[in-house]
This record gives sequence, structure tokens and C-alpha cells, in this order.
Amino acid sequence: MTRVLLTGFEPFGRWDQNSSALCVSALSQRENIPVDLITRIYPVDFVRARRAVEEDLQQGFDFALHIGQNEMSPHVRLERIARNTGSTDQRDGKPLVPNGPATMRTSLPLRRWNRMLREEAIPSVVSENAGCFVCNAVFYWSLYFADQNSSPTQSAFIHIPLATGQVLNSLEHLPSLDTEVCANALETIMRDLAR
Repeated sequence: MTRVLLTGFEPFGRWDQNSSALCVSALSQRENIPVDLITRIYPVDFVRARRAVEEDLQQGFDFALHIGQNEMSPHVRLERIARNTGSTDQRDGKPLVPNGPATMRTSLPLRRWNRMLREEAIPSVVSENAGCFVCNAVFYWSLYFADQNSSPTQSAFIHIPLATGQVLNSLEHLPSLDTEVCANALETIMRDLAR
């Protein structure tokens, strides 16, 4: 059976929940997922997240799907490119891997997934920019460690909107998507991986 690592993130900043962790939890409770699914919740911390990615990728997964929260997006964002830079404030980025490639790309079929999700009325888009925070870092390290260790693990990063409950508890008008809809998106992708 196809082995899939699914990761989300702990709450950070002003949020007391993280939509990625909510999605991972919702999906892990579903029955009949056609993959051998292992879930993790990573810290929003460059040093500890790097250690977690490196340890997990030593376990020989077929695929690693990393999920992160994007509070400004109304779409499920299928990220294509990870950049070798990390920053906590959008400037003064430092290399995630000294002398590593400037960018790395997923080899997974994002366009097909985008088409499949849209056919299920799930708002989605293929994105070329995973940002420069820990989300991008986890994506880059996942691709980099697999490449350096000649691992068969193929990685992808998916940004999801805030969960509806997060926005209802906020005074701001921010885009959101129900957690079960995000979990449906991930289940669709996993069914494609299992084929």
C-alpha cells in the first residue's frame, strides 16, 4: 500500500488554531482512505521543523504532503516551487541550505490535481510562490533531503485557507474554507496517489 506522510503546523502568531492541523486531524479520522497514512504536526520554528522533516523522510514514505495555512487565500493552493530562503518578516532572507539550489520543484501532477479539485467544486489554483516562512522551508527541505539521499519520496506543499471557525471568531473579513472541504481536497489527491 502507498505510504503517505501528511503534515500540518501548530498554531502561530495571533491564531489559536491552525487550519492545516485541523485538516490533518479531520482527514486522519476518515475511514477507507486508500493509503497507509502517517500524520505529523510540525512546530512553526525553522530549527525544529527542519529536524522533524529530516527525521520523517528517513522513514521511506512514497509521498510527503505538507499542508500550511494561508490566511489571505480563498483557494487551496498547490505549490510548485520551493525557494532556498527563509525569513520571519518577509525580508532579509537567509539560505535554508547554504550552497543549495536556489529553487526546487515538485514532480507531482499539480495541474491534474487542480483540475480534479475544480471538478469537485473545490476552489484551487496552482501557485508559483510558497512564501518565505516555515511553509516554504518545509517544502524546500522535503525536496532537498529526498534528492540528497536518493530517496524515492516525492513531496508537495499545499496551502489551505483559514478554517471557517477561525474567521467566525475574528472581527476581520478574511477568506475561509470549511475544514471538511479541505479534507475532501486532500482525500481526492491521496486517491490519485494510490492509483
